[in-house]
Amino acid sequence: DRAEDNPAKRKSAAKGLGVGEQVKNRILAAERDGTGAISPVCLFPEGTTTNNTCLLPFHTGAFLAGTAVRPLLLHYITDP
Repeated sequence: DRAEDNPAKRKSAAKGLGVGEQVKNRILAAERDGTGAISPVCLFPEGTTTNNTCLLPFHTGAFLAGTAVRPLLLHYITDP
């Protein structure tokens, strides 16, 4: 049973914080920093990339901090 597959193990693995809380704290720290010492966070709110045929439902973790979100589109070039 891997920690990333088990919410209870994920929570205990990070000083008692759940993944969502860790993401929120990291986003807020980067926003407060102002010096550039803490890099911005890049998340896939769908939790993964897709096969380019649909948009998956978003997970809430990327939005928990209540800060501005900058949308970004990744386009993978594939051989025909």
